[in-house]
Amino acid sequence: MKKIIEVLKLIDNHILTVLLCAFAFVIPLYPKIPLRVVNYTYVAIRLEDYFIAIIALVFIIQYARKKITIPKRFILPFILFWIVVFVSYYVGYFVTKTIPFEFQKVGFYHALRRIEYMMVFFLVASAVRSTREFKLFLSSSLSALFLVGVYGIFQRFYDFPAIQTMNPEYAKGRIVFLTEEARLSSTFGGHYDLSAYLVFMIPLVFGVYLLTKGILAKEISFTEPITRLFEYIKGVFFKFSQKLNLIQLVTIEEFRLDRGIIIPIALIGSLVVMLFGFAVETYELRITLLLIPSLIIFLLLFRFMRSTILLVLVILLLFIMTFTSSRVSIIAYFLSVPVFIWFMRRYFLAISIVILSVLIMMTNQALIQRFFKTFQIKQFLVNEQTGETHVVQRISTDELPAGTQIVMKVGKQRTTADEELIKKEIIARSITPTPAPKIRNPIKPIPIASAAAQFTEIFAVATDISFSTRLQVEWPRAIGAFMQSPLIGTGPSSITEATDNDYLRWLGETGILGFGLFVFILLHIAHFIIRRANQLPSTIRPLFFAPIFGLVGLMINAAYIDVFEASKVAFTFWYIMGTYVGVLRIKN
Repeated sequence: MKKIIEVLKLIDNHILTVLLCAFAFVIPLYPKIPLRVVNYTYVAIRLEDYFIAIIALVFIIQYARKKITIPKRFILPFILFWIVVFVSYYVGYFVTKTIPFEFQKVGFYHALRRIEYMMVFFLVASAVRSTREFKLFLSSSLSALFLVGVYGIFQRFYDFPAIQTMNPEYAKGRIVFLTEEARLSSTFGGHYDLSAYLVFMIPLVFGVYLLTKGILAKEISFTEPITRLFEYIKGVFFKFSQKLNLIQLVTIEEFRLDRGIIIPIALIGSLVVMLFGFAVETYELRITLLLIPSLIIFLLLFRFMRSTILLVLVILLLFIMTFTSSRVSIIAYFLSVPVFIWFMRRYFLAISIVILSVLIMMTNQALIQRFFKTFQIKQFLVNEQTGETHVVQRISTDELPAGTQIVMKVGKQRTTADEELIKKEIIARSITPTPAPKIRNPIKPIPIASAAAQFTEIFAVATDISFSTRLQVEWPRAIGAFMQSPLIGTGPSSITEATDNDYLRWLGETGILGFGLFVFILLHIAHFIIRRANQLPSTIRPLFFAPIFGLVGLMINAAYIDVFEASKVAFTFWYIMGTYVGVLRIKN
């Protein structure tokens, strides 16, 4: 009975920490496979939803027993934001009817998901009771980041599968294999989510790198930021084993192997397992046999070549980001990471990273073409009577077409024979409707000669279809929703699934109140971290300024995608911010 009590006490002391360490791996690594789809909606319940529920239950029990404390200074703005979200949902559905009846459940789950994402901040911040938990949570996140990068490389060159949510059919959990020209998504639901995640996490890698190059402070020594996680797990395992008499050990110290023996064995064993993994046909087993040994090799090398391995990790992540071909993330990266290193007064390193990043990204011609085709001069055919607009273009299957958004007219140019042929095809298509079989008097086709006179030929600067869709459809729709209800918006899901601009989405769905509260929360957390970090020794400040520049990168991304609504990115963001706030509130 005494042993059972001791085991229960051990579980009680470590369960929240262990669950949150596991959560750091589950979120970025576990694919977005729906476990259950909510009837009559496109909302899916996934593994992380159950995981969060379990952690929240443990958190409530621990808090009720006063084993943990909540950072109270952040409670009020979070609660106010959640209230605004649900008031907006209630008014939008029951009063103004801006949320259609068929989207009732969708709107409710969208509102609930915002709470689910953001409460991770409190779960993690409350669980950080010493610098030990801080190291463990950050170590877990960096280990998961490495595995995301490795999986991306295997996905690009070894046909590892992808589970994406870029369209409703893929979101059902279908396994797809990326073609050579496809943009990389690794374990994420899409390339935009993956690239935003990298933009946020790469500054953390540099924060640890700059820390390893300086004189480390005793009070927050971070000499082994990743391997401490596994030392902790080993210690907990031995304690449980001793309590349950599973192994006959008196103390952990007695169980020691010569480092000169264990490290070569681990390296050789991991390489053998990886080679075996290449020969396995089952994808689940192959992924396991390749990723786990990769992590072991990485951790072993990290013990002896910390700075070098971290730079190798950065190079790996830069290649992954390049394969995503995400323009906004590339811009966010250059406006956050090199600026962060420069801010830390590592001027030569900042310049070197810029040069290295440019060289790596120049290896991907698809990325370069996407940048050059963001704005391009195209021939337009505009029907002055109906406003119908056509773009004359010939593109390959792996190119994005130009949109019909005219940015600036550049005048008349000579039309080639090829363009004349396309022009005739467009006019013929637009004036020859297919009559419905039951219509007695179908519309008669208009002669091409007279129809051609209705089209004005102009040359103008156009955006690609991605940018054009935002300018013509998504952003105006969000602005219209905000103008309709400026104070609290038109409700979650009222402006469809995506706006591809988080700022406009907050304004459209939750109005100026929701927008203001969410931005205030972000700035409040950033101000807290900066103020506390400035009180720390200069040798460890890079580690604590890193998430601030990661936040800057995410906020730049948010101008082009709904990054704070993407589950893997959102969970990771609030997890990391909770980790930093948790340790800084106990250090002062």
